[in-house]
Amino acid sequence: MNGPTRGRDKSTTCWTARACAALSGWIPEKIIVNSCAGRDVHRDLGYDPGRMEVIPNGFDTDRFGPSEESRRALRRELGVPPDTRLVGMAARWDPLKDFETALAAAGALMARHADLHVLMCGNGVDGDNTELVRLAAESGCRERLHLVGRQDDMPTWQAALDVAFLASHTEGLPNTVGEAMACGVPCVVTDAGGSAQLVGSAGRVVPVGGAGELAGAIDELLQMTVLERRRIGDAGRRRIIEEFGLERMVGRFEQLWDDVLGLAPRQDQTITEQAA
Repeated sequence: MNGPTRGRDKSTTCWTARACAALSGWIPEKIIVNSCAGRDVHRDLGYDPGRMEVIPNGFDTDRFGPSEESRRALRRELGVPPDTRLVGMAARWDPLKDFETALAAAGALMARHADLHVLMCGNGVDGDNTELVRLAAESGCRERLHLVGRQDDMPTWQAALDVAFLASHTEGLPNTVGEAMACGVPCVVTDAGGSAQLVGSAGRVVPVGGAGELAGAIDELLQMTVLERRRIGDAGRRRIIEEFGLERMVGRFEQLWDDVLGLAPRQDQTITEQAA
């Protein structure tokens, strides 16, 4: 479960969350959250901390992985040269995702890198979104910005990037970032929800709302050699495999059920604070 965001979610959502908090001490055996940040939000809302368990999302590292063919194929599809540097953000059109900051950072990056293109995909993230197009024009990045809407073949789109980023105000544990990391793509995230927990030392974390810091962190990665970026991307993929793989998540759920049923503990399912 993800917590409500004050001032952004509907009043009914916040009311429901508080009503559930009042019941949390005696109805559920366990309350599952997908990040330490989510746990802290729910604790502050009044949920019983003794019943909360952090089980991070799991990622399919067979489906999401590095692919040179994806890099070539997407650049052909976009009609850009094969050596074009491509950074991208996958998120639905939502105020919580802070596209204004993302586009401001994109504009700053394009001013520094004449060969850079920026890709954005997700529900509502397309050329028919007049507000998004207006923000892009004001940020000076419309010419080399690709707004491609919802995409079903995310393994191809994620693996094609040189750098992935997310500018959210708030998050649970962002799947799009974990997928990009599984593809061996270096990631830059804002310090929102479980984003920093997910990337750990294998990515870059910047303040929420900091367009300059976001652009600077992405620029740092773009200034690296391909080999240097690949090392960071490889570290991110290893982190996903070791701490956030599907089997790891399933094992944690199995252990939780065993705990509730009073069965003997399983091995190798300890959740560290860093990974959880």
